[in-house]
Amino acid sequence: MLLLYSFSSEARIDLGKDTIDKEVVEKVWNRIAPSLAFEFDSHHTVPVVAVRPLLIINGQDDPRCLLEGLDATISTTEKVFNTHSLTHFKVIVKPGIGHEVTLSMLKEASDWFDMFLKP
Repeated sequence: MLLLYSFSSEARIDLGKDTIDKEVVEKVWNRIAPSLAFEFDSHHTVPVVAVRPLLIINGQDDPRCLLEGLDATISTTEKVFNTHSLTHFKVIVKPGIGHEVTLSMLKEASDWFDMFLKP
């Protein structure tokens, strides 16, 4: 993780930016693993699990997993589930929560598992 931060800091400087943003992160990933974001990003890979129940829980204020970054993933996944008339996809966004797991998130996940992982 420290190495990735170092690469991001260098890319930020190369691009003349004050902060590490989406463009900086893309530059780093394209250098480390070319095409990763285009072929294996979540909006391409997450919908593939459509035959299985899928729950996404995210904090509304999570600075590491921004909701704007999940929009394409949620949209494409919903389309796949809807195309196949599948109803076992759910997204929960917890207001006022950052990059953390709360007791209510654990409860939601536990209830989901109870519903779909019956022996």
